[in-house]
Amino acid sequence: AALSTNLEPSIEERELELALREADIVARLAAIERRERELQRTVEAVEAQRQRLEEVRGEYEARRDSLTQRARELDAERSRLREEQARLVTRSIELEEVTTARTRRSPTGTPLEAA
Repeated sequence: AALSTNLEPSIEERELELALREADIVARLAAIERRERELQRTVEAVEAQRQRLEEVRGEYEARRDSLTQRARELDAERSRLREEQARLVTRSIELEEVTTARTRRSPTGTPLEAA
């Protein structure tokens, strides 16, 4: 009977072993909980960045649309100005032709307006 008690761990040894295992489990659990909190903060940071990216993308698209519209307006204005310039050049040529024709018809060689 004395041999069997020496081979079997005593109650104190088993309690110590269980206490050590419990302390190890508690430490692991604390580490897991810390890691879980870190991951949660990371997820929140990534989500905040994603939301900001969406805001920036929205602002970019609005600006791009605004610039596209402004470019169309400028193209239309440029076309209108080209047409106006062409009209003015045509009118200037017409006036030169009229002035030249009147000068040729004047017997003194002076334009009719001056006579």
